[in-house]
Amino acid sequence: MTKNIIIGTRGSELALWQANKVKELLAEKGHESELKIIQSTGDKDRKAKLHEMGLVGVFTKELDDALLLGEIDVAVHSLKDVPTSPPKGVVQCAVLERANPYDVLISSSKFKKTKKFTLASGSLRRRAFWQNKYPEHALENLRGNVPTRLEKIDSESVDGVILAKAGLDRLGLAPKNVEILDWMTPAPAQGIVGVFCLNKSKKIKASLAEINDKNTEICAQVERDLLKALEGGCTAPIGAHAQIVKRSVEVKASLLSEDGKTHVYQVNKKGLTACDKLGKETAQAMLANGGKELMKALKEAELNKLDSAKTVKPTEEKEPEPVVIEQETTSATEKPSEKAEALEENETKLKPLSIKRTIITLKEDPIESPAELEIEAEEVEEKKIVLKPISIKRTVAAVEEKPVEKTIEKKEDIKIDAKEEVKEETVAAPELKSISIKRTKTEVTEETPSNEAPTETVEESPVKASEEPQKDITEEVKEEAVAAPELKSISIKQSASKEIPLADGFPKVLCLKKLTPPRINAGRKLGLGLTAVEVIETQPDFESYAVSYALKSTNNWVFSSLNSVSAITSVLKSTSMIHKHVFCVGPRVANFFDGKVKAIHQVNSASELTEVAKASEKERFMWFHGNKSDMALIEEFEVHEMTLSSHPVYKTELITPRIEDVEDYQALMFFSPSGVDSFNEHNYIPESAVVSAIGKTTAEYIALKYDDQENTKLENIITPETYEYEHLLQALQTHFETNGKD
Repeated sequence: MTKNIIIGTRGSELALWQANKVKELLAEKGHESELKIIQSTGDKDRKAKLHEMGLVGVFTKELDDALLLGEIDVAVHSLKDVPTSPPKGVVQCAVLERANPYDVLISSSKFKKTKKFTLASGSLRRRAFWQNKYPEHALENLRGNVPTRLEKIDSESVDGVILAKAGLDRLGLAPKNVEILDWMTPAPAQGIVGVFCLNKSKKIKASLAEINDKNTEICAQVERDLLKALEGGCTAPIGAHAQIVKRSVEVKASLLSEDGKTHVYQVNKKGLTACDKLGKETAQAMLANGGKELMKALKEAELNKLDSAKTVKPTEEKEPEPVVIEQETTSATEKPSEKAEALEENETKLKPLSIKRTIITLKEDPIESPAELEIEAEEVEEKKIVLKPISIKRTVAAVEEKPVEKTIEKKEDIKIDAKEEVKEETVAAPELKSISIKRTKTEVTEETPSNEAPTETVEESPVKASEEPQKDITEEVKEEAVAAPELKSISIKQSASKEIPLADGFPKVLCLKKLTPPRINAGRKLGLGLTAVEVIETQPDFESYAVSYALKSTNNWVFSSLNSVSAITSVLKSTSMIHKHVFCVGPRVANFFDGKVKAIHQVNSASELTEVAKASEKERFMWFHGNKSDMALIEEFEVHEMTLSSHPVYKTELITPRIEDVEDYQALMFFSPSGVDSFNEHNYIPESAVVSAIGKTTAEYIALKYDDQENTKLENIITPETYEYEHLLQALQTHFETNGKD
């Protein structure tokens, strides 16, 4: 056990909660401690806008001084308030597990996107994000502790305020009409408690190390490194959010103009063991993608504000008060103490300040502190950030949409239906008043586009133009009765709604992907005993504004699968593509962009993307991918001195079914590396089975995963020349016709 540790803290209710939490954790490790309250510069001036106070660390400096003077052993801060370069001799010794990092909107009534709305916030970052999304709304400055800010709503002077979710949770407050703003990138280190001490205090450092949360520390460091590289001493609207996903660290970062009209957004990801430069490299990518010009403009605006402040009339200026320190003093003949020397060294570059503080020792319940000291720690302007590392744990809401793959399959199904329907015969139709027709979500017009075949069509129908057109077709395929003309006979192309029964003697083929009956029948008509099992589900998972900015950040886009294109199709349609270069895997992605972009660079596997990108002599690329994608691609680009930024746009979930009779199958069909992982969770590839894959990327992954089997060697895996499902079926048919099913 160490000596009784003195914990320094500000006097606000939230700051005291944080300090008491540190005290509680230390007690669990057998270390006794007590609190001392120290009022900060930011607490003393509650009216001035934080970004105009002209100081870095307005909520931390006095605690740093107290550390250097030996008044306290430990300083507890909201880490987002702490400059990225602490005073010499002061070090970060621990961070607590991160709380919810997001901001929330609290409004007088349920928020509606109305033009008449006044938002109160003192944060440059929050104001910039809000103006970016709602430029028509009015803004007011707001400072003070959490209850004070909530009173603004009750007094009806404003319509809404923005606060940190972590602060509300820690104080046990649950106001009405709360909306989480997950589209607003949090401030670097928001929701993290940082604990600091002197570097020379080895015993204190060892005690604090016992309460440190390592994952939070890693994420915090990435965010604060990014902030340090990006800000350069300038107050700016900056957001950063890092998360650990499996064995990787992903960071999302934002830099905005004060009016929110310009937004530079970047997403980057690296392995957990190689993320020490992730923050800095992400900042460099942002600067290269427009951030440099934006930072220059922000710095010039800050200098203009300082120049304006210097022109204030002399009568309005106040003489600086003499420095007064209510501590132990020494006579002029005495040698300065080490404590004084440390403080002097720390302040050599600072303008003389008047320092006068009162220190109160709390032995009982520190919450009962003087009312005048209750200032909200969360008020710290995210812009003053010159902060250090932070960690972020983020909960992503599940997107209640249909999996992208399923949507894609429906489109493909239509093509197959069209092929089958051509073979149908004209049949006599009974004289019915209505018939049941199955339709997909495609509005029926006089002409059907050549690339979309309707699921069911009626030929030789004398329907008059005056008849009521079809309306409001639902998203899912549904049966709907519609009036039929009184005809003697009509020609109907019927879709194959049922599977063709499996025939004896066909080689059993297991398809690791959910298929519609027409696609299954396409295989069975080729003599393959095809059975389909779903092993993964995909669904879009992105923020539209973020993808929009990512698309605009560079002219060089990378797509390694059709899922990523399908996920952001709506955003792509509203984006100018005429000057873009698309680097993609597979013909189906290339077909989507055909005629829409300046150039398409198509390859057959992800491993070939690096070489074709290098041959293009481009330097910066933006990759749109899923949460299960192999991030090694980023490192491959780096080896060739190219920058590949990444932006996840869809989520893949493994279903991992258990297939009892897998040994009975003569062939297996795989469609993605994620499908291989899902299958492998509870199953295995029989050594006697023929293995096939839709593309080279999946084939290479199978060979790597099952490197000890002969039938899974790359040269033995059946892969079609194109990425078409029909061609994969034909390749399997050719194999069995040549070699037999055994």
